[in-house]
Amino acid sequence: MQASRHIVALLLLIMASFISNAQKFEWVNFFQGQNIQAPVSLGVDAAGNQYASFYFKNEIKFKSITVSKNNYQSGLVLKQDTEGKVLWYKFMEGIREDLYTLDSKFNSKGNLIVLVTAAGPSILVGSDTLKRNGSGTNFAFYLLEFNDTGKLINGNHLIDGVFYSFNVGRIVASD
Repeated sequence: MQASRHIVALLLLIMASFISNAQKFEWVNFFQGQNIQAPVSLGVDAAGNQYASFYFKNEIKFKSITVSKNNYQSGLVLKQDTEGKVLWYKFMEGIREDLYTLDSKFNSKGNLIVLVTAAGPSILVGSDTLKRNGSGTNFAFYLLEFNDTGKLINGNHLIDGVFYSFNVGRIVASD
């Protein structure tokens, strides 16, 4: 019995010497700014590109890119390749109000779907302005669809939420 324990222990030691540490990384990107920088969701497409969505206040910096805007909460979605190089990013802001990114998923076409909410009458996504349906004053939810080059191909005002409902939205199905 004692001899079999020694043999098992010896085999485990031999096996352990062949196992390499899988806890390594190839690159790290840091995001920083003056106030709040909140990562909301991360995703990886079939090619290994990484997508991230954030909301931030005043300014966010990553690599050599700095986005500085109004004194409201704003949103950002970006795509990085497998080496961490930023391929594209889109800035999003509420017109005269806060905007928050809530979630993101890929649909069956491989497009990125992003759920955002804002309290103002419209939102700005890159150079596109999306207006809410109606004149509600509470937070409104928008569903945005970006293709793999970062072009906004669909943007819809979904519903008006209740006041301060900005932290409860999730995408359940994306098609």
